[in-house]
Amino acid sequence: MFDHELKADEHESGIMSALAVLGLDTQKGGWTAATNYTPILSAMVTVVRALVVYSAYKKREDEVQRLRQEGREEHDAKAEAPSVYALVRGMVHAFMTLTRYDGEPTPMNRILRLRTYGFRIRFDTMAIPASLAG
Repeated sequence: MFDHELKADEHESGIMSALAVLGLDTQKGGWTAATNYTPILSAMVTVVRALVVYSAYKKREDEVQRLRQEGREEHDAKAEAPSVYALVRGMVHAFMTLTRYDGEPTPMNRILRLRTYGFRIRFDTMAIPASLAG
């Protein structure tokens, strides 16, 4: 769900729609404050990173299995299959980083930019002293 470009309407993306729902404040109505939303975005980034590593591991294992079925020895199949590192690097460059100047944004690009903006608000906003918070 993260490996695609966001076109004209980013809310056609299931991930972007889910993030919008996670931004709703059901207690007060309206939207969650940026100070409370950045941890949600950070959790999403962490989970997606873990899923990318797992996906790369599974792709490598599947490729080793395919090569074994073709008759290669296990040692040769493991040597010929792409490394987990190479697979992760490819996915990172494809959809896990900020978009290059001439590229189309991905859901992760939007999440990282929104999180950065939220951190800016979070760290520039003065906290109410506990004695006044009531």
